[in-house]
Amino acid sequence: MTEIIPEGLAVSTQVQCGHARQTLKVLPSLVETRRAQQGLSLRDAAGEIGIPHSLLWDLENDRNVTLTTLHKVLAWMARP
Repeated sequence: MTEIIPEGLAVSTQVQCGHARQTLKVLPSLVETRRAQQGLSLRDAAGEIGIPHSLLWDLENDRNVTLTTLHKVLAWMARP
């Protein structure tokens, strides 16, 4: 099953567990790197993503986040 989320990013809900775990392990550093490259503060990036800054902090610090938050962050990461 594939769900289409904003900006045309398709996220499969049936991902092999091993690959998904590896991707999720590097996601916090990828998000932080992108934010730094764009010169965005945590609050500014969270505003662009459409989530509270506390949820972005949770993700960057490898804390649990909801799938809704994850989808929003992935859609933001897919933007040019």
